[in-house]
Amino acid sequence: MTARVMASMVNSGSVCRLAAKRASCHESDRRGKIRALRLAEYTAQIALKPLVEALLQTMSAPVPARYSGIAILLHWLIALLLICGFALGLYMVSLKFSPQKLTYYAYHKWIGVSVFTLAVVRIVWRITHAPPAQRASLPVWQQAASGAVHALLYLLLIAAPLSGWLYSSAAGVPTVPFGIEALQLPDLVGKDRALAFNLKFVHISLTYSFAALVLLHVAAALKHALIDRDGIMSRMLPGKTS
Repeated sequence: MTARVMASMVNSGSVCRLAAKRASCHESDRRGKIRALRLAEYTAQIALKPLVEALLQTMSAPVPARYSGIAILLHWLIALLLICGFALGLYMVSLKFSPQKLTYYAYHKWIGVSVFTLAVVRIVWRITHAPPAQRASLPVWQQAASGAVHALLYLLLIAAPLSGWLYSSAAGVPTVPFGIEALQLPDLVGKDRALAFNLKFVHISLTYSFAALVLLHVAAALKHALIDRDGIMSRMLPGKTS
């Protein structure tokens, strides 16, 4: 009887020690997560501090009469890449499967990666450098439409290439910018044929929507340049203000 009691006490002690050890581990994990969150918060504050300071300076800076040289360069470089990427996309999908078609697909993805990267730079530059103000002479609806179109253009500059990256990942085809293996992008999703089919549809839909919006943007710019002659388009052209 005594032996049973002692054995029971030993077992109870072991259980207690095990429970205490588990509780200690949980507490250690909790503290570790808290430290990790605090470190992440501190890192984010350090990383975002220059951007916030630049944004505050932008808000207090005088509004320029035209876009900066960097903004103009990014605008026309992205425009050129979009034209090349869309034209190549239309051409390559009409080809039969061949090594040449795969090469064109690679070029198309390289253009997409370049557009995505430049778009991020362009957005950061836009946030930290004040653009020209809307012309007071424009009707309110035109000012609102211009702001909405610009916002959608920036959104699609990110969404369209990102959808292509997702589609390529789901299709199991790696994205290797400029054929440099060290620059290979990670797959955003696992290989999934059904998902790839849906993402292909999303990518095509976003691309055609983007093209339509760009055409609308170009038409509005030409109207300002050729009909209204109000100098709005000249703000995005290289050289001095006309």
